[in-house]
Amino acid sequence: MRGAVNAIADFEGQNVALIETELSERICMAPTAIHRFKAGYVPRDPQIIEVLAEAGVERAYLNRTWLQRFLHAARYHDAAALIERLLPPEPAPPRRDHSYDNLPPPTASQFVMRAAPYAAVLEGLQQRCALVVIVSLGGMGKTSLAREIAANCVYPLETGLVTPRFHAAVWVSDKDTPGSTALTQVLDEIAYTLDYPGLTQFDPTRKRREVEQLLKRHSVLLIVDNFETIVDMALLHWLMRLPEPSKALITTREYRKEFQQGAWLVELGGMAEGEARELIAARARQLNLQLHYPDTVAHQLIALTGGNPQALVVALGLVKRTGQPLAQAIEQLRGGSEGLFVDLFTMGWSLLSQDAQHILLAATLFPTRVEHRVLAEVAGLQEAAFFEAVGQLTELALLETEGSDGQWPDAEAATRHTIHPLTRAFLQTAQAEHRTVIRQARERWLEWAVRHAGASVTPSTILPGSKRSTATNRRFLRRWCGRSSSSGIAR
Repeated sequence: MRGAVNAIADFEGQNVALIETELSERICMAPTAIHRFKAGYVPRDPQIIEVLAEAGVERAYLNRTWLQRFLHAARYHDAAALIERLLPPEPAPPRRDHSYDNLPPPTASQFVMRAAPYAAVLEGLQQRCALVVIVSLGGMGKTSLAREIAANCVYPLETGLVTPRFHAAVWVSDKDTPGSTALTQVLDEIAYTLDYPGLTQFDPTRKRREVEQLLKRHSVLLIVDNFETIVDMALLHWLMRLPEPSKALITTREYRKEFQQGAWLVELGGMAEGEARELIAARARQLNLQLHYPDTVAHQLIALTGGNPQALVVALGLVKRTGQPLAQAIEQLRGGSEGLFVDLFTMGWSLLSQDAQHILLAATLFPTRVEHRVLAEVAGLQEAAFFEAVGQLTELALLETEGSDGQWPDAEAATRHTIHPLTRAFLQTAQAEHRTVIRQARERWLEWAVRHAGASVTPSTILPGSKRSTATNRRFLRRWCGRSSSSGIAR
């Protein structure tokens, strides 16, 4: 009782004597009665015990252990019922099998199941080796396949295949800033995704040790996309020695000899004919394209493209833009003198309006995704003309559009655009013929970059302490931006 009175006084910031007076008034006795209770006297009236017990629980926040001992010392006759009334057990939270992931949104409106490579990757994830590698040429759908498998491993679906279950999926991509992904960034991403942000503050050695302990306690599927541009070899060596039960899955366009040291290799080829037909039908519905052709024409298109999903999508975009029959488009592609993708992009480029061409050339100045307002500004287009040109590019699959991810102030600002690596490679060859357009776009890009850096930043303040003139500083910044835009520094 003495502990209860003192605790009430501490919590409420009152004098002990005042608390004793209040309690004595509630039990209709003199304050000296409280003194006797504190000295060990046990009251005979059970109601007095109930009032004192209630005060200790509700005013001093004393726990179940104190209440049990208090009622036992007071020889209370029905302790269980009083404990149940004053401290009812809290309902157990619903048991959930929590999963964690940072998977990107799907890049395609419909995923076409590719049974053979899908099963091969699942088989690799069930082996003792730590690393599974998906390798193929560009446009084969490595990223889509890896993303779908990761989602099904964390949130299982009925696929008819034995799918390994992972507690979390951590996605890391080198696409946005090629060559910048290193081991320390991957460790940070794992810590953030698994909700251990404090680990990111440790020095690299301890951070690695702590993250490896996490990977031992939780089954984590770590996906590294666009591995061909990663230059940190320490990351590859670490992935190949990932602690069980966690696994690593990487996508790459280049085979590395280090994969021979224990990685499970899955070579992703073209789509099977049934899979390619499903993709053609899905893309045609998306483009609202009515295709009427015999089976032999579809077979010719699939054979011509080698079942490459990106080539199939671009070819259907050409049919949509030209309005010509599919068989005629196939004949034009078959008569090309260069590679298939060069022919596809050359034909697509010739169908674009001047505004659409300017948008693609302006997009090459950004090594990563670009918000649509910025791209319109750099391309020098008004909003109406910009959206009309974007429609052309989307139909031809030359420009990819991503919607809101909830991190932008409004849905319109969250719309961002990016170009496929194959499209970017083609545009490198087209830049020589459009130097004036690119120079003008770079001027607008430079103005946006300076303004984006802050209203107080001007070309004359880019080099603090320099005696150069404003014009000299501007020329310096232009040259610097010209060197850095292709390497990712512009971001």
